[in-house]
Amino acid sequence: MRYFILFCFSLLLAAMPTHAATKAEKIAFKKAYKHYTQIIETDATKEDILDAAQQAFKAGKKVYDTSHLNYTMLANNVGEAAFILNDHKLAAQHFKISVEGLAAHYGADDDQHLQSLMLYAYASIDFNSSAKAEKIYKQVIKIINRTRGENSIVAVNFAQQFGAVLYQYNMPNKAIKYYEKAKDIVPTNHESHEQMVAYSDFLLGKAYLTKRRHKKAEKYLKSSVDFYDRTDPSGRQTLSGHAFLVRTYEKLGMSDKATEHCRAIGKNSPIENNADYQPVYILQPTYPRSAQVAGKEGHVIVSLTVDDAGFVKNPKVLETKGSREFKRAALEVAKQFRYAPRYENGQPVATHDVKYKFSFTLN
Repeated sequence: MRYFILFCFSLLLAAMPTHAATKAEKIAFKKAYKHYTQIIETDATKEDILDAAQQAFKAGKKVYDTSHLNYTMLANNVGEAAFILNDHKLAAQHFKISVEGLAAHYGADDDQHLQSLMLYAYASIDFNSSAKAEKIYKQVIKIINRTRGENSIVAVNFAQQFGAVLYQYNMPNKAIKYYEKAKDIVPTNHESHEQMVAYSDFLLGKAYLTKRRHKKAEKYLKSSVDFYDRTDPSGRQTLSGHAFLVRTYEKLGMSDKATEHCRAIGKNSPIENNADYQPVYILQPTYPRSAQVAGKEGHVIVSLTVDDAGFVKNPKVLETKGSREFKRAALEVAKQFRYAPRYENGQPVATHDVKYKFSFTLN
């Protein structure tokens, strides 16, 4: 299986090394690189792929100097593998090498350079700052506008993905900025115009929900779901949009509105057995102070009924471990859960003996 996001560089195997490498160093490099090329075609772990990429790069540095294209490619492979593992610092270090090398060999407007620069932008985002990444973003957009024209699909997708990485790093305000950029530049004459706007609305709604701007979240999520309901009612994006609207309406105290979306999920995503039945809207119980002070951990297993509107009825404790106080805390939040009701013959029905386990663990 290939884990790489955009592309995986292969070496110019016929190219001559530029260092005065020893025979042993050349053999060691060929062995390391062969291992890397083999492992990316297997079901190896992401950690093993990163290790193989690093070993190939380390061995390659003894064979190729920094100006050689193979040195650039080896660095890029480490960057991609590190990025997949969310090691943005390591990824950025190696993407910097590949970006400089590709620009030198192919020019700034080359597709390979552009894609590597995009990854460098994503990898330069961390929990402390996005300033460096945003500078690289501007470089990418200049190249896209120059080579694809303004308001291209490539620019839309890049803005959406850049915002998504910012969101991942707990920067919803910054994410919203780039989601709005993406929506603003969607070409109106493109056949996928509505779909791209709907996806931007979905991302905006999700970000506003994170910020607890529930009315804003409602606006964008409704717009998105309206499109997806028409085009793909049982699709993952559609069901996710309904689930976020359930959460939005529950936070607004509008449970009746939430019911509409609970039922939409239930109607379009049948559940085969109770073991797979999970809440659409969930709250975490408050850790009882007495149990916290006493250092007690444990769990509570609750049995409940989900009615035809997705509300929880008659929650009962089947098992408690750790502290009696866990029981009360679990029951308090279980009553507030929302589920997608099951459907039989086109109608929502109640489901009995649904089980949910609450875990109480001290950090």
